[in-house]
Amino acid sequence: MKNKKIYQEGVLRARELRRSETAAEKKVWELLRNRKFMNLKFLRQHPIYFDDEGNKRFILADFYCHKLKLILEIDGKIHDARKDEDLWRDEKIKERGIQTIRVRNEEIEKLEWLLRELIPRPLLLGREGEEEKGK
Repeated sequence: MKNKKIYQEGVLRARELRRSETAAEKKVWELLRNRKFMNLKFLRQHPIYFDDEGNKRFILADFYCHKLKLILEIDGKIHDARKDEDLWRDEKIKERGIQTIRVRNEEIEKLEWLLRELIPRPLLLGREGEEEKGK
């Protein structure tokens, strides 16, 4: 029963955040939605559920790509005061084999370039450690 309650809480919170997205998140969503970026499926305000010392919890990822096991976090000024919380979140996410890329609001204009540079080539190819064919 407790698991169902946490699941429902995650879904409701995600819906709430989708309705109140920031201007930066809106710009990023327009770039990522409907497989517009490299034909990759991204989810917006996606809950990641986990067990933390016996307690069921969740973290909401701004944008999540399951194929790449990648979270893209858009950080506004509020994150300047939440560095410890962000480090904790990133560690919990990393424990699940998911990589986090954090982008400041000010960097949104060059986001597509940033993503192409930051996403490791093996992840884009879908074959870890394998070089592109023909090289």
